[in-house]
Amino acid sequence: MEKSATSNPGLSKRNFLIGLFAVVAGYLVTLFWSTIRFMAPRVSYDPPASFKAGYIDDYVIGTFSDRWLEQHKIWIQRKKDGLVAFVAVCTHLGCVPKLVLDDNRIMCSCHGTNFTIEGDVISGPAPVPLYRAAISLADDGQIIVDKTKKENRPELRDKEPYVLKV
Repeated sequence: MEKSATSNPGLSKRNFLIGLFAVVAGYLVTLFWSTIRFMAPRVSYDPPASFKAGYIDDYVIGTFSDRWLEQHKIWIQRKKDGLVAFVAVCTHLGCVPKLVLDDNRIMCSCHGTNFTIEGDVISGPAPVPLYRAAISLADDGQIIVDKTKKENRPELRDKEPYVLKV
């Protein structure tokens, strides 16, 4: 049989409908999957915002402890009259600063901000002082640090709950 000049050797109706069905099916599967993923709970693997930090006697008077720096981004300073929990996150862009105790300062090497040992800005681009987390004692005598409650204003950060008097 000879092909006529009017026959179209391209896409047949059947192949067009199969392709259309595949595109629509792909769209519906994607829509269904994204809806299921939207409704599924998101699991956070961040450490808890509140944690027990040991006992008061674990901290030496006049020193900073970086025991909780890696896991919770917290330094605990033991003073003569109490304990203070610093949030070890620079208030400029969120870098983790370093304690430079030889110079009595805290330094963020990312952008050059320098803080006093009390967390006040000495120089650099950080707009506000370092935050202090709420600190208290549990019933079992352990220290509890709560990072959901933070303060950096000097008139408030030197009062409870941001200072644990001992």
